[in-house]
Amino acid sequence: MNGKRKDLGDQDSGSPFGEPVVVPIEDSIDLHAFSPRDISSVVEEYLEQCRQAGLYQVRLIHGRGKGIQRRIIRSILEKSPLVESFHDAPAESGGWGATVVDLKTCPTNSDSRPALAMKPAPFAYFAPREIDEALELLKQHGDEAKILAGGQSLMPLLSLRLARPGVIVDINRLANLAFIRQGADRGLTIGALTRQRALERSAEVAAQSPLLSAAMPLIAHFQIRNRGTIGGSLAHADPAAELPAVALALGTELVLRSASGERVVQAKDFFLGYMTTTIEPNELLTEIRFPRLQPRAGWAIEEVARRRGDFAMVGVVTLVDLNGNNTCQDARIVLFGVGEKPERMERAEQLLRGKGVTESRLVEVAKAVSHDLDPVSDVHASAEYRKEVGGVLTRRALENAFKRAQKAVS
Repeated sequence: MNGKRKDLGDQDSGSPFGEPVVVPIEDSIDLHAFSPRDISSVVEEYLEQCRQAGLYQVRLIHGRGKGIQRRIIRSILEKSPLVESFHDAPAESGGWGATVVDLKTCPTNSDSRPALAMKPAPFAYFAPREIDEALELLKQHGDEAKILAGGQSLMPLLSLRLARPGVIVDINRLANLAFIRQGADRGLTIGALTRQRALERSAEVAAQSPLLSAAMPLIAHFQIRNRGTIGGSLAHADPAAELPAVALALGTELVLRSASGERVVQAKDFFLGYMTTTIEPNELLTEIRFPRLQPRAGWAIEEVARRRGDFAMVGVVTLVDLNGNNTCQDARIVLFGVGEKPERMERAEQLLRGKGVTESRLVEVAKAVSHDLDPVSDVHASAEYRKEVGGVLTRRALENAFKRAQKAVS
């Protein structure tokens, strides 16, 4: 619960049944510091929790007079099914306005205790057992539906009511979407529901796609990876996440299915912007195809985060291919955590192609990355910091990638 507020109730631990008894008291929440766009979700969550705690009257403290906060709050209360009535109260100390709200009686269960409330807004829940059934649900509900896979991103958004889907389609029973197998080109095909921890532990992934394997331990913590899925991370498309950058660097293909058919999208066309992909509302990401690395390829992934397991403030994935005389035939440099989506550094890549690998060349490439980056500033890092660190990490990652490639050549 947000805001400055009193405890929801006094608990008497002296109950003869060994359970605390919640004594209803008047409660209050101070809203004047909240922005107008945040007040709606804060008030709705607060009223629901108070009602579930058995309270019957609460006080909402807001801005002075009859300003915008009061108007927004009154609009919320007029529409709320939880509210019996409300009225203005005498001003608080400091001149802050206040509104007293009378709550409707909370439904009770058979034990005469308040029924438990869910943190998310109400939604319809479906758990299909077949892919075709899931696709039909997506076709039927369209934009109203959200897919639940590992839930490591969706569940917090639901709990905070930052996401309010009308329908949840839980695909965890679609066991045929969890697999790791060799593809037609000796690459890897991975089911979208495959857990990140399974990829981390897979000897086949380590052998066939070592870059993907190396990226897995960098993703959050093992508890998250136990539930999180590869398809969920790619579909969520967080610009600071490792898997979208790895997919872009490796040139993966993503298979999208709908009730009307299937299409294959290249990673370079999949990520459109901040947490936005080319997936249509009626489509489901079913598998990801990772191409086989060239025999003389080298790779590396580097990142800087505040703490182990945090999202990267800046990260880089590099992939290089050498010929027999240590000339770079191809190079890919992908930065993540610096913009709205993972970004290819194409000018820097061009500086490497067809050239020998030297210290001065790597310095030139690092400078090009720092110059071309146009990152954002936020509470985690400034744009200037990200530009500088992006160049440093690129040089470090390229050094490691070329070392691996040179071992493969020899």
